[in-house]
Amino acid sequence: MLQRIQTLYLTASFLLLMVMFFVPLATISLENGGEYVWRFTSAFSGETPFMKAIIWPVSIMMIIEAFLVFAAIFLYTNRPLQMRLCLYNMILMVLFYVVFFLSYWFIKPSFEMVVSIRPSLFLSFSIIAVILHYLAIRAIGKDEALVR
Repeated sequence: MLQRIQTLYLTASFLLLMVMFFVPLATISLENGGEYVWRFTSAFSGETPFMKAIIWPVSIMMIIEAFLVFAAIFLYTNRPLQMRLCLYNMILMVLFYVVFFLSYWFIKPSFEMVVSIRPSLFLSFSIIAVILHYLAIRAIGKDEALVR
């Protein structure tokens, strides 16, 4: 049912992932004082997009994560599938960080003067979503145990 605690966990996770679509994920600083803001679809310097091709894998993973959470919320009648979707999404969220930092390593050589990358606080929302997914899996498992 939609009023279960796992629905609240999954909804909170979905909202956190949706916020990540609209906020900067990181800032890339250059030696010459320039900065690129890494957003959902590309890195921007002012209004000029840069490096769209390298950032797209991160964007695609974010879309898949949000879709899986949304689907899991409405699969409350099929708890085993709901648990599996949550588990797959947790794995995907961990892989999101791997792809994010691999993207950074691909971006770094294209600038001869990259000083640093500063991840934003919003990048941690995916970690919080992983914790919420874990709590949802536990709650779904308890519901399944009550039914059987």
